[in-house]
Amino acid sequence: MTEKIEHISWDFGDKVFDFECVIRRSPRSKRINIKVPEPQKVILTIPRWSSIAGGKEFLAQQKDWVRTKSLQVPKPKKLSEYFLEGQPIWLDEAARQVDWLVEEERKRTIKKIGSEYISFSFPSVIDLELGLLKECIRLAQVYLPQRLSFCEQHVKKKSLKCRVGNQRSRWGSCSGKGTISLNWRILLLPFPLGDYIIYHELAHLEHMNHSSRFWDYLDVLVPHAKHVDKELMKRGKGIISLGQVGSCPT
Repeated sequence: MTEKIEHISWDFGDKVFDFECVIRRSPRSKRINIKVPEPQKVILTIPRWSSIAGGKEFLAQQKDWVRTKSLQVPKPKKLSEYFLEGQPIWLDEAARQVDWLVEEERKRTIKKIGSEYISFSFPSVIDLELGLLKECIRLAQVYLPQRLSFCEQHVKKKSLKCRVGNQRSRWGSCSGKGTISLNWRILLLPFPLGDYIIYHELAHLEHMNHSSRFWDYLDVLVPHAKHVDKELMKRGKGIISLGQVGSCPT
């Protein structure tokens, strides 16, 4: 899947509506699809048979719906707000609470991982949101490959490599060569839902599509897979938007 980002403005007479449009070309998609994951952001997915111009024309035809939907979508929550609510992180099957201190004399970030908590000590000069984001990505780069390896042993299939990134809207993907990419935010999902994503991508090593054969195979790995997938869509909506503070090196 290839993608590019464009900034688009629509004049509604009373007000100009500006938004970021992520344009994706997907070989798997059968029709043009529009999603509004957060205010003033649109994901336009175009199938192989359609042109980008055709996709943008279709998008413009839906501009009233897009603006209305954008106004209805809640603003993404900050990571600090999320953790202050007591929401946990899942490195493994144990849910851990996240807390932090900002210390005047500290020169670099220190983390401590306990059985029930993860604590960060940040230097005072750090941007808190960016600091939390970077540390969460670093944790994911350690723990998600371990979780993938465990699932591979169960499935008896091996990916070519594992990449962990800061994807803005996708939980994971599997390339035709067998590289599995995972979103660091999987750590914020309850452990069984996070593992479902990993098994979902491993199932693509057997079936590179979402055919009935794919779902039958995935159902062996994760019983009632389609039900779990719906639960992911429900629980994951707010989580996938967390930490969207711009680009972050991984």
